[in-house]
Amino acid sequence: MNRFIARTVGAVVTAGAAATALSMPADAAAQPARRAMPVVYDQSSAGYVSSGWRFRFVAATLKVPAPQAITGDNGPAGVSLSDGTHPAVLLIQTGGGAGSITYDSGLGHGTVPLAPRAGNILRVSIYRDQAADRDVFAVTNTSTGRTWTAPVATPAGIVYRQASATASLDNATAGAPLDAVRLWSFRSVRVTSYSGIRGTVTGPWLTTELIDTLDGTSHGQWVLFPRPPWGNSDQNFTVWMPEFPH
Repeated sequence: MNRFIARTVGAVVTAGAAATALSMPADAAAQPARRAMPVVYDQSSAGYVSSGWRFRFVAATLKVPAPQAITGDNGPAGVSLSDGTHPAVLLIQTGGGAGSITYDSGLGHGTVPLAPRAGNILRVSIYRDQAADRDVFAVTNTSTGRTWTAPVATPAGIVYRQASATASLDNATAGAPLDAVRLWSFRSVRVTSYSGIRGTVTGPWLTTELIDTLDGTSHGQWVLFPRPPWGNSDQNFTVWMPEFPH
């Protein structure tokens, strides 16, 4: 399973406490948080994780970015649902092309037969069909009009309690850019509970901010971080690499 899966590792602190981290980029520190939320430090992923409810749907719109000059800075982004042990993941790779979109439920996986180009706009989603005991992965390339779906059978009784929208990097190969770089832009993020309550990045459920640092702690050098959500009840956010520390 790809390390994209959000993991609740490291110390959980408030957003205010996170802002005191010595390695925090100056431009990020200037960005006010929408509201106080827990922060988790990871060693591969950055973004936002919804939890505390039962979730049946997560979706986001992403623009396929062109490859970065530093090869190690071209990690994937996407959405996932998880019960803590059984994750369902849909990922997009930087640069697009054949084989750049993959799905994995731990029970079925594959490559999406779409070959988006850099600059194409993709709508990706995962739907938990509890009545049929299956996960339904879907991708629409809104730039070309092509759509793909795949249902994957799962054991009965799976209940997803986390919904994530994140990007990831391999910390061992990532290279710090000279200037801060926006890697991914998430738009129109939607999350739906089992009971049909609809929300966005920040709720009405608990939201955790996920920050990638070299050692997975609040004192580690930042590798990847999300900016605060905005617009239409916080449906949008971006994920950045900080500039090389001076």
